Amino acid sequence: MWSFSTLFSSSLLISSLPAVFATAVPSSSATASASISSTNNANSSNSTVEMVASAWFAGWHATEGFAVSNVSWEKYTHMTYSFATTGPDVHNLSLAASDEEILPTFVSAAHQNGVKALLSIGGWTGSLYYSANVASAENRTAFVKTVTDLATQYNLDGIDFE
Repeated sequence: MWSFSTLFSSSLLISSLPAVFATAVPSSSATASASISSTNNANSSNSTVEMVASAWFAGWHATEGFAVSNVSWEKYTHMTYSFATTGPDVHNLSLAASDEEILPTFVSAAHQNGVKALLSIGGWTGSLYYSANVASAENRTAFVKTVTDLATQYNLDGIDFE
C-alpha cells in the first residue's frame, strides 16, 4: 500500500549510465551495504551504511537503439524510468514523451533482476505545472492520489520528483 511517506522519502543515489547525473547517498532501504568506521573523541563505533546504485532510463532510449534488455541490471539496486510530466489537470500525468508502452516492460525487467523500479516525474520542462498541482490542500490531495494511482497501475516501487 502506498503512503505519503513512501512517495516522498528521499535517498542518496549512485548512477553510472552515460549522460546521467550521479550522487552518492545512504539509504535505509537499499540492498547493498558498506562498512565505515568513525572516531568521535575517545569513542569509536562501527556502523553499516546501505547504499543505493541507481540510474535513469528514458523510453526514448529504446527507440534509439538501447532496449530495456541492454541495461546492466546487476549494477543497480534501483532504476528510474523518465519522465512522467505534469499538466494543468492535477488528475493527469503524461508519459507521452517517454513511450508509455515501454514502462511495463521496464518494470517487469527491473523486478525480474531484483531491482526497484521507480518513475521520475518532471524533468527539463515536465514539472511546468508542479507548483500549481500542489498549490492548495485540495490540489495536493488530488496530486498525491494521481501519483499513487499511477504507481499502483504500473507496479512501481517508488517515485522520483525532478
